[in-house]
Parts: sequence; C-alpha cells; structure tokens
Amino acid sequence: MNVDPSLEVEIQPYEGDVLSFQGPFGGIRGNIKLDGKEYPNPNQGEGSVYSARRIDERSVEITNKFEGKVVDRRELQVSSDLKTLTIRVRLDGQSNPKNVYVFERK
Repeated sequence: MNVDPSLEVEIQPYEGDVLSFQGPFGGIRGNIKLDGKEYPNPNQGEGSVYSARRIDERSVEITNKFEGKVVDRRELQVSSDLKTLTIRVRLDGQSNPKNVYVFERK
C-alpha cells in the first residue's frame, strides 16, 4: 500500500469533551463529541453514523456504522510525550488492525 507522505491531520480540543478534526484523513473531519452517543456522519453519506468515547487520558475510540452495522473502529492514541499520534483502524470482527497510521507532531 502506498501512503501519501504529505498526509496530515490536525486534532484540537473544542468546547468541553469535543475534538475538532481537520484534514483529509479517512473521512474524519469536523467536531466529534466523546459521549458514546450516535451521530449522523455527513462525511460518509446517508445511513452512516459514528459514536466516539474517551478510553483514557490519551486515547479515543471512534466507531463507524452503516445502516445499523459496525463497519470499523478507530483507536486514536497520543504518546506520553505528546509527539506521536497512532491511529489503528479495525474492521468489524477483526482483532488485528487493517491499517495503522503513525503521525509525528510538527
């Protein structure tokens, strides 16, 4: 698989327990509430929803569903030195990630 080396994602805190995502990374864009509730996912089309929850201080899980069925789960984890973001994408029913992305802070 070829990965675009210029791929960037920006994540910022936004209004309480909300994260703001900017960049073209895998359909993750906009503001995402970390309350575990389902919200329509306008980036993926009609019938798509997401939910997001904080796992711990440095980790978040985003679950994507289409027409009520889980499509994938994305675990975003920031390193303890806050310099590296690792995103693991797992398809439903799979224990090993389909993709792992590692971003270094600029």
